[in-house]
Amino acid sequence: MICHSCGASAANNKVCDYCGASVIVKDLSSILESVDTDRAKTLELNEELSYIFDDETNTEQIISRIVEKANQHIEDLSLKKAEFLSRYALIQSEDDDRAIFLSANIKTAYALKTSGSIQAANIKQKYILDAKTLLAKVKSADFSEKIEQLTLKLDSLDGAKASHFTSIEDDATRQSAETGAG
Repeated sequence: MICHSCGASAANNKVCDYCGASVIVKDLSSILESVDTDRAKTLELNEELSYIFDDETNTEQIISRIVEKANQHIEDLSLKKAEFLSRYALIQSEDDDRAIFLSANIKTAYALKTSGSIQAANIKQKYILDAKTLLAKVKSADFSEKIEQLTLKLDSLDGAKASHFTSIEDDATRQSAETGAG
């Protein structure tokens, strides 16, 4: 369980092992649409969503917690979980630069994931276009360095063909076979 008070992951489902606060799983049916309730269950996000939406009226807290949890999922390459959370960040506030940047970051991760596939080249291009469109919407100067880094990554992905993502060993094996070297 995730403690609503300190955010620690507690083994005890009644009281937090770290701060002693009672741990309560919030009913999310009033917040999530019925389709999303099922998807959250499938993605195993109910505990996280309960933590995120602890105070339904505090948009600042909700977005901060969504960004925190989504970034953890991006690092773990759980992109479906991160995308689900990102969508709710944008629902909370379409103009929040953190939510917009998070969504662009996830689109970039998906573009990177599809880069090695010739069949997914059009999908990769769509992710890149969507990410660049989102980055153009970010207004805060606080994100300028992060935007620059993400834009450079998108530009390199945009120019790279699927063949650039093959293994160097495959190229070396092919060259040795062509030249007859053993």
